[in-house]
Amino acid sequence: MPAQSDLRFTFTAGPDAFEVVEFRLSEGLSETFLLDVDLSCSNPAIDFGQVLDRPALLTIWQGGQEVRHVHGS
Repeated sequence: MPAQSDLRFTFTAGPDAFEVVEFRLSEGLSETFLLDVDLSCSNPAIDFGQVLDRPALLTIWQGGQEVRHVHGS
């Protein structure tokens, strides 16, 4: 049986917040990072095409505390 984790992930782009379904982060020293995020949103008015190339923030939470931020656009 898998153990329950206290990790939580949030994603915002401009004023819009999304549920993080899955993400993959690739990074290295002296290299640009690549973040691939699968998102969902219960707001049917959100146009995901409008979210592209906007400044965005992935926040990783553990035990209710922010432990990591990934900013990009």
